[in-house]
Amino acid sequence: DPECRQAISRAYYATHHAGRAVAYEMHRRDVTTHEGVIAEAGQIVGPGASAVVRELHRLRNQVEYELYLPWLDLRAEAEAALTRAGEFLSTCRVFVSKRR
Repeated sequence: DPECRQAISRAYYATHHAGRAVAYEMHRRDVTTHEGVIAEAGQIVGPGASAVVRELHRLRNQVEYELYLPWLDLRAEAEAALTRAGEFLSTCRVFVSKRR
């Protein structure tokens, strides 16, 4: 259970920092707020990207701040979060490499 919560948190922060990196690469400015990164990801990469970051942010908040989550299959959520984060990172890599 703690490992799954940590995996979800790390998956979110991977997308958060990748979104920051894309914003810096494209606009040469740092975006530090969670909502700012979500907005920038949507504007630069597309609405699907912001949806991924937004959902992982919501899930991360849930597993970090709520102790009792009987309705949530944490293992399945962690696996899905890691998959979505990996896809997001790949999308960011491709997007930036095409712009260079």
